[in-house]
Amino acid sequence: MAQYYSIIRGFSDLLGEEGILRLPGYLPEVFIRSKERDLAIREATDRLLGGENVLIVGPPGAGKTALMFMILREIFNLGYKIGYILEGPVIVTNEHLREGIILFYDDIPRMDVSALRSIVRNRVKNIVATGRAEEVAMAEKICGIQFGDVFSIIRIRPMSDDLIRKMLIRYADKEAIKIVSEKAIDEVVKKAEGLPVYVWQVIRELKIVKKDLDEEFARRIPQGMLDYVDDILWRIIGGVPERYEVLLTLLIMTDLVKYEINQDLYSYVYLIAKELRLGRKLSIKDIMFDEVLDNVTRYLARDATTFSFRLPHDFWADVLRGKSNGPIAPEIAKINTLYSIEERRRILIEAARRAWGRLEKADDEFKKRAFLRNLEMNFDEETIRSILERVVEEDVPRAPPEIVGIPDIEEYMSVLGRKITKPLKDRDVKVVENLLSRIERFLRTPKEKNIAGVAFMRLWEKTKIEDYFKRGEKLLLEAKNAKAYYNLGVAFIRRGDYNQAKKYLEKALELNPMNKHIRHNLALVELRLGNKKKAKLILKGKILGSERGEAE
Repeated sequence: MAQYYSIIRGFSDLLGEEGILRLPGYLPEVFIRSKERDLAIREATDRLLGGENVLIVGPPGAGKTALMFMILREIFNLGYKIGYILEGPVIVTNEHLREGIILFYDDIPRMDVSALRSIVRNRVKNIVATGRAEEVAMAEKICGIQFGDVFSIIRIRPMSDDLIRKMLIRYADKEAIKIVSEKAIDEVVKKAEGLPVYVWQVIRELKIVKKDLDEEFARRIPQGMLDYVDDILWRIIGGVPERYEVLLTLLIMTDLVKYEINQDLYSYVYLIAKELRLGRKLSIKDIMFDEVLDNVTRYLARDATTFSFRLPHDFWADVLRGKSNGPIAPEIAKINTLYSIEERRRILIEAARRAWGRLEKADDEFKKRAFLRNLEMNFDEETIRSILERVVEEDVPRAPPEIVGIPDIEEYMSVLGRKITKPLKDRDVKVVENLLSRIERFLRTPKEKNIAGVAFMRLWEKTKIEDYFKRGEKLLLEAKNAKAYYNLGVAFIRRGDYNQAKKYLEKALELNPMNKHIRHNLALVELRLGNKKKAKLILKGKILGSERGEAE
């Protein structure tokens, strides 16, 4: 499978608290239809099936994501496969077209810049995406692109009051929430300002606090989504000392991709924030029964498959960045003033080191992988390496490697690094085979996977055993950086498969446009394929990658 997307198995992957789109699991049954939205679904479906791209644009909370789901549902029911574009600096191409796959991405202005530019440059087709109107315009300026050149734009507006009313009644019925009076409905509809997300937040809060919708609740909640979220935070943390660490923790979440944070990392960020307030060192045990933390966490979206928490909606990030005017806004302003994004990043890195100090000793490989994946989404390779190599020990003694069964990866990497600088000698084959057999399942970082991947390729060169090539290819693809793609391209050159070599060398050049070794080998491949003119242009830096290097 191509490395820039993943296929969904069914709607369960998209809906529910743990779904990719964070929409209610019963959405297909309660989706509010209107002439405008029905027309948008038909138009988007026709354009996607005709090989075009579609971008759904509208104000925050207007229901863009829900509309995208209904479009995907129509396409899925017609027999097409659905896939989502992965997070991070992926290179998006048209490989999915051969499989008949329609891709989607929620909130495309926040996509990694290199991935977004690759969509434009590679003229990628069959993508449906969403974006806030103001962020689409900003992304166009930052990235130097015009979404209208790549996507058919479909604009949606807030809903009318009668549709908001229908939505509120349907959602309450599905969640078994009793509506005590019509006046309560009228009050919520007026305060929603046409935004479906407001209704969903009302229903979600009533579900969390286990209450019915009555006039008292409807009168108490403020008008507009920004002040509503502000009000929720004030009711949870207003006046309590822990508001300091809560707001700092949530603010740090807004710096992360998709506002998603690993659960262990979340706990340690909160712990460090509490240490900063108290001015003394604490243990993770000191926050295990923190009632304020528990109350806040109840409002977050939880994904058990990735062991992570997410902000319930973009509006939460807006409030935490200072866009509300409610009672918690002054406190938020103080935290934003005290902690710049650089300082928040330092706290996050320290929290990651301390979290990994405990997590690396655990037997749960799934939790470890989920933690590392969250790091990969938010940090570069060098930062991740510094986190994993400089672990901060806390209150759990480290067991010797022979007890926990984990080999000394650093030492083995050093040996492998020396062995792969040139083709293996006969006497080295068994040594490398033995090293790889012991460490293969413990590899974590892109650097480790790259070294081991090249080692497998050296074994393949020496023995011509196909399994070694496949295992090396898998590791290099998992590393997903310029060096790994370069090494994979060189391996395919030695294999004589120049088309595959070209593909991976182009990916490497995209990530590292100024590397002369990548250009040299890519030019060599083009010569082997008979493209002399293109080879010369590559060597001169006229095509591929250099445009990106100049732009950045």
